[in-house]
Amino acid sequence: MVEFSHNWQDHMGAMQSEMERFLERFSSSKPPAVRFSPQAWEPATDIYETEEEVVVIIDLAGVSSLDLSLAVENNVLFIGGQRQDKRPECKRSYCQMEIAWGPFQRALPLPTRVDGDGASAEAHDGLVEVFLPKVKDSNTRSIIVKVR
Repeated sequence: MVEFSHNWQDHMGAMQSEMERFLERFSSSKPPAVRFSPQAWEPATDIYETEEEVVVIIDLAGVSSLDLSLAVENNVLFIGGQRQDKRPECKRSYCQMEIAWGPFQRALPLPTRVDGDGASAEAHDGLVEVFLPKVKDSNTRSIIVKVR
């Protein structure tokens, strides 16, 4: 038989105080995405389908087309590049820091088979739109079944 200490409620109160202190420190510091950021950040994306194509919209404000690469392989769109840090070099103290600088990468599985050779892209207003024509399945054929 297991015996429990009768003062377990005192321990719970102490644990609650420690947790509140931890959460207060955590919420008043920089966001974890800034403090513990990986080597590369991932741009926000939207993906939608029309009858003829898959369209991917990528939020890449401040990224030059020279610093961007797009590739389609095995029905996955690979996005990579770098947002150059063009901020002036001076001593600064941040109040808020959310914009990611440096290299980025993302692999997006596409919802259907696409023709990478027919892909095109346009950049405007900080967004890049990638147009990927859907593959017409040439193995599909219709047959007429006669009932006797």
